Amino acid sequence: MNSNINIVQVESMKLIAVPVVGFQNLSEAYSRLISWAIPKGLMDHPNTQMVQIYHDSARDTAHDNVRISACLKVSYDVEVDSKMKLLELDPGRCIVASMQTKPAEFENSWKNLFKWMNDNNHFKADSDPFEIHHNNYREHPEGKCIVDLCIPIN
Repeated sequence: MNSNINIVQVESMKLIAVPVVGFQNLSEAYSRLISWAIPKGLMDHPNTQMVQIYHDSARDTAHDNVRISACLKVSYDVEVDSKMKLLELDPGRCIVASMQTKPAEFENSWKNLFKWMNDNNHFKADSDPFEIHHNNYREHPEGKCIVDLCIPIN
């Protein structure tokens, strides 16, 4: 894993979330979220970030049963439709691995980050791990995600 790992206090975030079950439904969730957000001007901000929250461990749960929320970070409350939820993510102290990686490398990156956490005697908090995406990997010249992998810790 080629990343920069730090322990930082992550500020709380307001999120518009589309919850799904299974990695196979994640792309559709983001499409629904982005299609809904564009006409509202929510994708026009230069600091627009997508956040992905893992409510289950992909290590312990079959990939087609993992509960995930595809999210858009916003700075104010927004009225959402019935397939979305407003969330307040307040992760607190986190291990944050900042990296550029290809989508196919995410699973291994997460495994390595949890190994780093255990090797360095940190303990996961009750909050769910999440990713903060800083770009659209389809627009990156090498097809890479610029992302922070975040594990809330005690």
